[in-house]
Amino acid sequence: RPMVRYYTSSQGEPAFSALIVLRTADDASTAISDLERAVKAIDPRVSSGPWLTMEQQLGRQMNPQRFGIFVLGSLAVIALVLTGLGIYVVAASMAAGRRREMTIRSALGASRASIGGLIVRETAWLVGGGTAGGLMLAWSGARTIRTLLFRVEPLDPLTIVATVASVILVSLLVTLRPAVGAGRCDLAQVLREE
Repeated sequence: RPMVRYYTSSQGEPAFSALIVLRTADDASTAISDLERAVKAIDPRVSSGPWLTMEQQLGRQMNPQRFGIFVLGSLAVIALVLTGLGIYVVAASMAAGRRREMTIRSALGASRASIGGLIVRETAWLVGGGTAGGLMLAWSGARTIRTLLFRVEPLDPLTIVATVASVILVSLLVTLRPAVGAGRCDLAQVLREE
């Protein structure tokens, strides 16, 4: 229940503020200018403003949430980039470590597609295992984090599917270069290096 206090001007209350809510069918800027003129007509010493529309006021109130979403989105993008880099390094090191084997397979008649497919399959197994482990950790952590959330489900199926699809797509894209490179092994050059 609000408390109302009355002060006379001689008591010298240092600051007084009032909240004015105005509803209009006209344009908001026209209503604001009419309101400013009316306030100045009552007392020219009164400083008024800033005048905000309901959309502007809601926008101000949502700024912390928008900033939080921006930070979380940025961290998600950074995590996806780091995931892609990690998968690329693993695929490239697998292709480099098995270069001699890939060259022998190529000399025995294996096609470039089958050699590149070998790298893609092995990387897919690693990505699949990591994804399964991540989903299990997310499921087990959801029970803990549920107590910190208010009317929000920690395991949103759409978010989980989108995240898994993003990781799979990024892993496929970054694995293609090492896979294509593995399919282009030159037997003479590998034998010279050995």
